[in-house]
Amino acid sequence: MSVHVRTPGELIASIPVLLGFVPLDSIVVVGIGTSGRVAPIVRLDRDDCLIAELAKSVASAVVGHLARARATSVVLVSFRHGGEPLQCVALDTLRSLLGGHIEVADAWVVASGRFRAPECPDRGCCPDGGRAVPAAPVGVPAYGSPHVTSHGSREIRASRAPGDRRKRARAAYKRAWRARATAQQARGAVQNLTGGSPDPREPERRAALARWRLEKLDGWREALSHAAAGILPSDAETGKLAAGLSDIVVRDAAVISMVPGRGAVANALCEDPATPGVREALSVMIAAEAAVRPREADVLALVALAEHVASLCDEGAAPALTLAGLALWWSGDDSTAEHAIACALAAGPGYRLAELVACALEAHMPPGWIAAA
Repeated sequence: MSVHVRTPGELIASIPVLLGFVPLDSIVVVGIGTSGRVAPIVRLDRDDCLIAELAKSVASAVVGHLARARATSVVLVSFRHGGEPLQCVALDTLRSLLGGHIEVADAWVVASGRFRAPECPDRGCCPDGGRAVPAAPVGVPAYGSPHVTSHGSREIRASRAPGDRRKRARAAYKRAWRARATAQQARGAVQNLTGGSPDPREPERRAALARWRLEKLDGWREALSHAAAGILPSDAETGKLAAGLSDIVVRDAAVISMVPGRGAVANALCEDPATPGVREALSVMIAAEAAVRPREADVLALVALAEHVASLCDEGAAPALTLAGLALWWSGDDSTAEHAIACALAAGPGYRLAELVACALEAHMPPGWIAAA
């Protein structure tokens, strides 16, 4: 059944019905197709649009999402708390970023049941106190419509923790990274000055780095199991996790650990980065003939832990959010995966694994279990 929305007020009134909640502290992007039908609805955390680099990355992800949905224009709606003015700097920023790629038909601010367009000069149309938001049209589909996409705090929250907590996490990160540096330095190939042969202590040094990596991988797995029960690690433990994920081998082992039954391969990767079996483990995500669908509970736990790491330790933000984006892509949630990857690239511009996942999303490459369906 089609529902005709005749006025901006009716469109604004429909948004909480479509989302299933009032999106306070959010900017909602409503895509409009060529026929005037709503394409996607995307919700963004308003604070994300106030951080320059993050706003650019988020806007880029939204533009890609709108293009894939064949939207030709957008309406922006900022939902604010009661008592706040009907103005929004974040809305102005997002309008400017999107305006170079797609027509922004209207931009509205909503608070205390009233709305207005901040840039409208006609006080008869948009009085300073705004106009009352009407009732939603009868027949607007409830939350769960395939056109509704949520970005931001319900799935990915890239907010920063208070400074004292970040300080504790960073101190733990530095201690853990120094321990790795000690093992890495010892691992360097030392030549015997007389015979030119490798230092006989090299196997012991390699083992020291492998032990560090295995310890960090085990810590990540344990934190995931606790996150599944709603328990997140302490600030200091989070700093250690960030140090582990900053090591490419540990991060790749964490990727392998997402795949059921591949724990031994992940462990072996920590001991020898050239270990066999990695390609076969990854094929479970990618190849239709070997497809496995991830458990939703596992994906949610990983996303919660990634958010937590990113909020406490800048060094761990890019790898943690990239793992979240990869897990979300594997689960089939492309829209939230795009937002996670945008946040990862904002935290670590040029982060290679995030760029690879972004390419897969841009190419509409489905995970294996969807391709096999």
